[in-house]
Amino acid sequence: MSAIFLKSINKGTMSFANEELFFANNSNVAIVGENGQGKTTLLRIVSGIVAPDSGIYKFDSKEFLFCSWNKSFF
Repeated sequence: MSAIFLKSINKGTMSFANEELFFANNSNVAIVGENGQGKTTLLRIVSGIVAPDSGIYKFDSKEFLFCSWNKSFF
């Protein structure tokens, strides 16, 4: 069973300090909020498009480490 776990994620002005988010496999999640609150940034972090500035990101109980795109392809 795949799952994503986020803890104290920060990126720019978006901050989930002291917050824990858990997304289980085959679950439906709604992320709502006003404009500029970090919904798209959170989605980009969860999908692996951008790296958080700080915090813990785990996929299937293994910590996910981000690297620059040139290190991923070369």
